[in-house]
Amino acid sequence: MRVPDGVKRALILVNQVATEQGVTLMLVGGVIRDTLLDFESLDYDLVIEGNAIQFAESVHQVLPGKLEEFKSFITAKILGLSGYEPLEDIDIASARREQYPHPGALPIVELAPFSEDLKRRDFTINAMAMSLGDYIECDGRALDLFRSKIIDPLGGLKDLADRQIRILHPLSFMDDPTRLFRACRYVVRVQGSLESETARLFKAALEQNALLAISDIRVLNELKRCVHEPDPGASFRALRDYGLLGRLELYKIEHEEAVLKALASESRGPDPVEDMLAIFYRYSDESLRENRFRKFGLGKKFFKRMAI
Repeated sequence: MRVPDGVKRALILVNQVATEQGVTLMLVGGVIRDTLLDFESLDYDLVIEGNAIQFAESVHQVLPGKLEEFKSFITAKILGLSGYEPLEDIDIASARREQYPHPGALPIVELAPFSEDLKRRDFTINAMAMSLGDYIECDGRALDLFRSKIIDPLGGLKDLADRQIRILHPLSFMDDPTRLFRACRYVVRVQGSLESETARLFKAALEQNALLAISDIRVLNELKRCVHEPDPGASFRALRDYGLLGRLELYKIEHEEAVLKALASESRGPDPVEDMLAIFYRYSDESLRENRFRKFGLGKKFFKRMAI
């Protein structure tokens, strides 16, 4: 495996702060999963047992940027890093447990041991971890060494080898329906499928109208993530194949194939998000535009451009 030089320099600084404070800093999900998939990723999700905000404040002294603190989630982010390209920001979270007051709500969190933090995650392939020190040590070494350092209590390595996306909790899609979008993106990433029980729970969540529990803005954010995937066309086809895309009421259903073809070929310009929205808009009608697109908060300029 190979860590970009700028990224490695930043991670070494963060790890030095952890060593000085006597805390174990773990790298979870994201880059672990993507390294195994040979997929370029800057999804560095760092987790400590303890207060991540206090730790991030210490890191901020050696990695200047914009520090954002999310006290209700006990997490922090350092944005706008300079000199550590291609790394632009780092997420630091406290190991925690979560409770969802009602379907679609943002979780209520409290500190928990690291072992519990892994169990509260969405999919097995995102519940793999490695100490940051081990990750740095693996740079430039064989992938076998990298695999040997992975902490994998929930079977993510096997599911990744089998190219299966497996949910961790029966109510996971209901608690956070954005995971429906995530599941489809990961199906494309692993070039596989949903595990059978996961597929059943996915379908059940759609039939129970789980999507109604999340805001239009959160839906739009998930669509943006899809269009930024390396193969956006494949991501949207996965949304269609698993029954999600048609439920979003973004286009007239008789135009579905034309929409998918356009998304595969026309959403790679300088502004892929606007390209995507323009495609949906093109194949919608006035009713859909009033009931859906205006709820995305796109503004008058967007609608003027679409009219032209």
